[in-house]
Amino acid sequence: MAGLAHLLLDDEYNVRGLDKEFDDLYSSNLRKRGVVIDGENSKEYLKSDVVIIGHSFMNKDLLKELDDNHMMWFEYNEFLDFYIDDNKLVSICGSHGKTTLVNILKEIVPNTSYLSGDGKGRKKEYDQFFFLESCEYKNHFWTYNPKEVLITNIEYDHVDYFKSEIEYISSFNHFIKNANKVYINHQYRNKIKHQNIVTFGLNNEADYYATIKERKMNSITIDVWHETVKIGEFIIMNLGDHFVELFVSAIAFMNEHNIPLNDVQINMNKFVPSVQRFNEEEIEGNFINLDYAHHPSQIINNYEICKEKHQKHIKIAIFKGDRLSRITYFRKEIIEALSLFDKAYVLPLAIMENNIKEDSMILCSEKIKYIENISELKEIILPTKKYSISLMSSKILNKEREYLTNYLKLFEFKN
Repeated sequence: MAGLAHLLLDDEYNVRGLDKEFDDLYSSNLRKRGVVIDGENSKEYLKSDVVIIGHSFMNKDLLKELDDNHMMWFEYNEFLDFYIDDNKLVSICGSHGKTTLVNILKEIVPNTSYLSGDGKGRKKEYDQFFFLESCEYKNHFWTYNPKEVLITNIEYDHVDYFKSEIEYISSFNHFIKNANKVYINHQYRNKIKHQNIVTFGLNNEADYYATIKERKMNSITIDVWHETVKIGEFIIMNLGDHFVELFVSAIAFMNEHNIPLNDVQINMNKFVPSVQRFNEEEIEGNFINLDYAHHPSQIINNYEICKEKHQKHIKIAIFKGDRLSRITYFRKEIIEALSLFDKAYVLPLAIMENNIKEDSMILCSEKIKYIENISELKEIILPTKKYSISLMSSKILNKEREYLTNYLKLFEFKN
């Protein structure tokens, strides 16, 4: 919703917001642009010409109130379908990596508008493409009619809604059926059916693939190939192999549209990781890695990055689950993923659930411990050692990161 607000502001609409709670991660940039954000008891929205409702706000009482007041209203995805020109629309979907890919594309593809899931958006008057993060949850992305679709991966998720992996995969196939072209990670190509598929990845059997020439702590040098032809050499941030795959998909899109690759390296040098997508902070030789990882494969991806970048550090995982259904279904896989770290801890579930420790405690094992509060780590993180601490959740963990940052800064005075 914050990203959508930025689009509307760019289009010179007056925008006002309402939220249940305020988080500066998203709201501060809107306030800088003059947006007023009301508390949840406000009725200011009844003075608007159009009301756009985020998914979590949809309820019968609100809709009845809007209808009784003869208000024009849209749910978030319905408004986007109304607002975006289908001829320019490129949907970015998949189980993981959507936000990061949108932010790669908006950086390297000229003349683009975009909307990503980390509260960012931009609307250009004469855009060539509109890159839209399109989420599969509750089939919300079925509302859109994209000209092309980029699929980052397809790994069964949202088990509270999709009752089987078959149903989950079918949702993607339903979504892509009217698209002109579909780009998909090579290892998931057999999960979809479409008449015009372009594959990408690290496998040299893909239409577009990367070979890794050199890995450094903070960068990876790669060659990108189209079939047997090398089309470019690039140096990108070292955010793991998954990030390389996302970058290759963006190059594939550009090459398929005959967009010159000359400025890609210059523009990628400006790339900043998306909010809470392995945002790395160094404090007194220690690292805090804030990550959106909430699925077993993404926890493993986080570990692989830490193992490569912070080889001599003690690797600590701190995981905050979001939905009980997800941690219950993937319990075994999450435990195995967290157990890769030297030490692992689980926090209470997000407030959207019962928020009782018994929920998170189903993840506990001999190696994985439950903590009620991040402050309990003071007894474990010692000034005499160096740590790589991964804070992982689909929920915002700014308070936890701030606490750890301030605690680690004390090490300077203790050493």
